[in-house]
Amino acid sequence: LFQKYRIVEKPIYLNQEDIVTKILDYKTKQIDGKITFVDTQHFEKSNGDLKTIIGAISAIDLIELIKNKNGQTTIDEDIFNENIRVYKYGHQVNQAIIDSANQNTNYQFFYLNNGITLLCEDEDYVPHTKSPTVNLKNIQIINGGQTSHSLFEVYKTDPEKLRTIEVLVRLCITKRNKTIGERISESTNNQIPVASRDLHSNDGVQRKLQEEFELLGYFYERKPNQYPDQPLNKILNNELLGQLYMSYYLDMPSEAKNNKAKVFTDLYSDIFNEQEISAKKLLRVFQIYQPILEKKKLIQGKKRRKENIDEKEAFVSRATFH
Repeated sequence: LFQKYRIVEKPIYLNQEDIVTKILDYKTKQIDGKITFVDTQHFEKSNGDLKTIIGAISAIDLIELIKNKNGQTTIDEDIFNENIRVYKYGHQVNQAIIDSANQNTNYQFFYLNNGITLLCEDEDYVPHTKSPTVNLKNIQIINGGQTSHSLFEVYKTDPEKLRTIEVLVRLCITKRNKTIGERISESTNNQIPVASRDLHSNDGVQRKLQEEFELLGYFYERKPNQYPDQPLNKILNNELLGQLYMSYYLDMPSEAKNNKAKVFTDLYSDIFNEQEISAKKLLRVFQIYQPILEKKKLIQGKKRRKENIDEKEAFVSRATFH
């Protein structure tokens, strides 16, 4: 067959995993940009196909990197696709970042903030020079989303405040090595405040399930508060779905009810096994769960109204997963 097409020197074989990876890559928006290091405040470390550049950039530079090119007052959220957390408006930590940037002593911001970690496919700059500009290909901010968004809030109200602020940047160049990129993202975010669920939010199986559910007309929430603008009855929380899987397919209803942390720790590989899991399989058990949940809500309503409840009804409200 291939002999008819002489320009093809060698057949290219793609298995299912390769095809899925290519689909996900195609649907992921590529963002290019540039940053300029302050003066000579940067250094580089390289090991084979891995390179890291660490240095200081101005907060204004960061804003230029993350904002929509078509709109000055919005962020291009695609630059945070690989970030495991969604920005939490009004959170006390983020408010503290905003307050720190608004103070007259905001030149101290560099010392008080952990900075950001950038992942990119390639870079182009002249090392060992003063204030070099680095051109970046296919950027993702994998850590520092809260800092970036908080500084953008300051930018919207008073851009001049950012002119005295510098931000620590760790730039990781991975040359299309997805595995090491995922490991950098996980280790960078592996801190006590980050839940186990968050650490798994960018796993390949989670992204594939998100795509599958989209085809079924649902929004698979692999990150907390991922779809604030979508109808609640179309959002399926991956933690709840994991609990339902534990209960129905693994026959562990008690653990599902009382120890849901196991969904993203001890039992993660059993629940989100790529050979077994699918959106249709999860949706099936969710549809079984829905009428039970509705009955539980009715019983809870009776309790609030202090109506008489027989033992059968009380049992349903306590043993939903069973």
